Amino acid sequence: MGHLHTDMTVKGSGSAVKLKSMLIDTGATYITFTGAQSVIGVETLESVGMKLDPARSKLEFTRPKGMAYFFSGR
Repeated sequence: MGHLHTDMTVKGSGSAVKLKSMLIDTGATYITFTGAQSVIGVETLESVGMKLDPARSKLEFTRPKGMAYFFSGR
């Protein structure tokens, strides 16, 4: 399998940050050291109700839409 990158927007109370070309890495939990590449790990995916379908290289919902996330696939 190759690499899966996605654009995403992280929204909080009163603000939002657009992130471009984030690497989806289901083998990572949290990567937190100086100089690390920005990744979305399995802990983050699970916490927002998503999973990776490796056969299609697509992100999928694991909860009904509107439950703790808003995601718009490309």
